[in-house]
Amino acid sequence: MSKFKSIFYKLVKSKPLKKVVTAKILPLIISSSSSHQTSEIRKKEAISTTVVFKRWANIRRKISRLLMSRSFYVTILPISLIGGILSACLTYYLGDNLSFRFYDNINQSKTTLTIGKQTLIYKNMGRDHKKAQAYINDDDQTHVATWGGRVTQNNSDGYNTTFIGHNPGVFDILPKVKTGDKITVTDVFNTKQIYQVETIYIVDDNGNVTVTPKQNIMDEIIEVGETEKITLQTCISGDENLVLIAYPIK
Repeated sequence: MSKFKSIFYKLVKSKPLKKVVTAKILPLIISSSSSHQTSEIRKKEAISTTVVFKRWANIRRKISRLLMSRSFYVTILPISLIGGILSACLTYYLGDNLSFRFYDNINQSKTTLTIGKQTLIYKNMGRDHKKAQAYINDDDQTHVATWGGRVTQNNSDGYNTTFIGHNPGVFDILPKVKTGDKITVTDVFNTKQIYQVETIYIVDDNGNVTVTPKQNIMDEIIEVGETEKITLQTCISGDENLVLIAYPIK
């Protein structure tokens, strides 16, 4: 473009004509050149876009061939389904020991039960290998642990968790609790939920209710269940236990 301009100026010697050319004609030439460059850029963009679409079309064709192939249904699909099922099972059965353990280590001091004016710290332990029992025996004045139901208390998982503690000791307040009283629970996610005591039982060590009507509630104490609730259990004598069952206030 610069060579063209120098030649053009040499051809035009008169100053008036030079002014006309500079003001009127030269901008048109430059504009024409810019339009040409823009057109070239657009062509390159179009070619680039076409290449992308072709690559995507090739990928789609390969996927279609894979889905239509016999090997996909014989090997890949069954392996994927089995992997998904195993993953779901591990999440359900091992979730307490894997997914929540990280939160336990960080937020253990925040997992609390507030009963009346007392706030008690509990630890997510579970019944395996008598861990919970050993933990509360280690310090009967302060240690509360999860025992039955889900190992890790989660205020919104829709399951039961049973807490145990000694009386005399950390759970000496439980005999004073009445139906309708409220218990506030803070879980590993630092969320709070108020539960209201609905049922109070006195049972023997096998879960048999000692008063009428006679029934065994051991399954209700230790079950995971399908309802959001908490169960609290403590001793009131050598062979009798106090069991409180509370449901969340919505």
